[in-house]
Amino acid sequence: MVNEINIRFFQKIMVNIIFYILILTLIFTRSFFGITVFGFRLGELFVAFGLVLLIFFLFLNFINRNTFRAFPYKSFYLFFIVFGATFLLNKGSIFSTYTYKSSSFIWMIGYLFLGYYFFQSI
Repeated sequence: MVNEINIRFFQKIMVNIIFYILILTLIFTRSFFGITVFGFRLGELFVAFGLVLLIFFLFLNFINRNTFRAFPYKSFYLFFIVFGATFLLNKGSIFSTYTYKSSSFIWMIGYLFLGYYFFQSI
């Protein structure tokens, strides 16, 4: 009972945060993601959080195979292979922010997983 209330409260907070971020993004677009927080632009932090989400959901799916039943998550491993090959061939640096900036389209897939995870019952 308590866990169900906590989960609903957490989901409500997450939906509100996502809604406000979407509204701010729609209104202010590039200037909103250009705001500097902790020495990084907000857009860079969103890309980094997308990377964390992607790693989390792939790890969650590795542990529990029923997390994404109908979602074609296997095709996203191809993105990692291409990124890894490009990274090694270009002698990239793991600590360089440009590495993550140039591959931001891959890390945004984490938000796709997040949306699917929260709205798979709809």
